[in-house]
This record gives sequence, C-alpha cells and structure tokens, in this order.
Amino acid sequence: MRIVNQIINIEDRILLAEYLLSLGYQCSTSEKSLSLQADEEDLSQELIDILTDMTPEVLKQQVEVLEIKKEAVRKERNDLLKACDFIVLPDSDASQACKDAFIIYRQELRDLLNGENFNPFSFEWPEKPEYVKEEA
Repeated sequence: MRIVNQIINIEDRILLAEYLLSLGYQCSTSEKSLSLQADEEDLSQELIDILTDMTPEVLKQQVEVLEIKKEAVRKERNDLLKACDFIVLPDSDASQACKDAFIIYRQELRDLLNGENFNPFSFEWPEKPEYVKEEA
C-alpha cells in the first residue's frame, strides 16, 4: 500500500515521526522520506488517515494538543505524588508494609511519563495502595 503524505519539509517530517512515535507507532525519517515499520495488515484506518490527511498546519495543531494533554497528565501525576508524600516520611504513622507499597506506587507514577512513546490518550494509572496505620 502506498501512502502519500503532503509533508515534505524535513523539520515537519521529523515532527510527524515524533507524533507517530508518541502514538505508539514505530517509524523513522530521513532527508527524503518517512518510514513506518508496520505490516500492511497492521495499518489502521486511523493511521492511514493521519498519514494521508496530515498537512504541516494540522500536524502542528495535533502536536500542540498532544503536548497540552501530556502537561495535564503530568500535573495530575504530580498532584497524586504530593497527596501521598506524608505517607513515606520517616515519622509517618503508616505501617512499614504501607510505606513500601506507596514507595512502589510513587515510582510507578514517576515512570509513567518517562517512556518516549508515552501516549497521554491511552494509558492506565497505577493502582493506589490502601493507607494502613501502624498498629500501636
């Protein structure tokens, strides 16, 4: 299947490649083309539409929307981290098992945005552990 794209400027082609990577597609770009590593049967209609309808103007809008969504997820993630700061402090009244569970949860929250292919429209938040006080 041959897909023709209107984006010929190298900077815009790189931006399109980064956009596709953020949506989970494997691709690369060169001076003259954008290569997508996918079998023909793996090409979804959504991807075909992206590649055929994407103009430089639409691409810039989509990247802006993607960045806004990433920033909203980052803010919510930071709020979730702040909400459980007190639990992992040394003088917390949480049980050690609870602290350990929250340490893991907090690391999962931090790792969420670290992947270069993070798609803010399709991800799952880590499960928040239950707060348990240490028995006296």
